[in-house]
Amino acid sequence: SDSIVVFLNAASGAAGKQAIAEEMADEFAKFGATVEVVLVKPGCDLCEEVRRAVKEGARVAVAAGGDGTVNAVASVVAGTETALGVLPLGTLNHFAKDLGIPLDLGQAVEAIVRGVLRRVDVGEVNGRMFVNNSSVGVYPTIVRKREAQQRLGKSKWSAFAHAMLSVVGRYPLFRVGLLIDGKAITRKTSLVFVGNNEYELHGLQIGKRTRLDAGMLAVYLPHGVGRW
Repeated sequence: SDSIVVFLNAASGAAGKQAIAEEMADEFAKFGATVEVVLVKPGCDLCEEVRRAVKEGARVAVAAGGDGTVNAVASVVAGTETALGVLPLGTLNHFAKDLGIPLDLGQAVEAIVRGVLRRVDVGEVNGRMFVNNSSVGVYPTIVRKREAQQRLGKSKWSAFAHAMLSVVGRYPLFRVGLLIDGKAITRKTSLVFVGNNEYELHGLQIGKRTRLDAGMLAVYLPHGVGRW
């Protein structure tokens, strides 16, 4: 099949999303492509709809949303003949940025229609796939609090600052045991962060990945010398 199916995250209400769906279809039409746009809520709905598209032989399953939407669609298409497309509509769009996918809607659409296919890695934890990272400790707690603040209407950076201050000052350290390449390690830390490939830790590129196909999981642990 030559079909392109776009999965649009409709979590924040389908009314405004219908207009976005029509705009997307128009953008694809500019490049001679016809698409099916499916409005879905995150979770079961999304994965079931993607499975349907894969089963019906879709050539590309497009995640239109943030990193959570991308992760969900990627978890279904990984290992199949269906390619993953990304229209970055989220707050941070880490996966799209690290792959060099344009944040402009029209340019991202053109990349899906005319772009080249690339293979990238996915990580897996407890049977669940991830395209960016998986972690325990202070980082996921901050992310959850930031998202809660954004739902209340705060901007990205205001929500992040609020989450940092509310968590870091009283976050407990914990002892963790790791087995990495056959070597046992014990640490006292506030965070275990496992990246799908290596993250930059210095300079202006901090938090970026230069490649997602090195076949490597990168493990990061802050030293437990103090919460700040």
